Amino acid sequence: FSLDLDIAAPKITIPTDFCPDNTHATKLLLDLGNLMIRTQDDYQKESAEDNMYLRFDLVLSDVSAFLFDGDYHWSQISLNTSTHSTTGDFYPVIDRCGVVLQLQLIQSETPLYPSMRLAVRLPTLAFHFSPARYHRLMHVIKIFEEGDGESSEFLRPWNQADLEGWLSLLTWKVVVSLIPFG
Repeated sequence: FSLDLDIAAPKITIPTDFCPDNTHATKLLLDLGNLMIRTQDDYQKESAEDNMYLRFDLVLSDVSAFLFDGDYHWSQISLNTSTHSTTGDFYPVIDRCGVVLQLQLIQSETPLYPSMRLAVRLPTLAFHFSPARYHRLMHVIKIFEEGDGESSEFLRPWNQADLEGWLSLLTWKVVVSLIPFG
């Protein structure tokens, strides 16, 4: 079978009530970029062993994170946020990056070969760190800390009930052998 999905991953805004200039609140903006999932039926199969596996490429690209003071619209920043200098209210935290996973699943079980093989490539990951970024990130982290709202030194922009509910957990156990492949 053939699979070719190209999904725009979500963009997430985490607001805080922290106003470093006493006017504009800080927001953590997470751009989860783009997710592509494809099968690779036409790649060079070098051995009979390669014919036993279905090959999938999973590519997560254009992931970034930055802090912004004030009102923000996702169309404000161009696609290349790493070229922007840090002006008064824009603070890049993670430059655009991505990860490539090559997953091979065996088509019919056999004890001679692993049921799954995985190769991961993570190109350069660039973090930006400064006292201003640290201070703002600590206010974002405090939002997710436990504790009652009355004793907290700041207000949460949502109620605890918004974060509570039933959870179903699906677990998947995999045994992975580290065998290099093409």
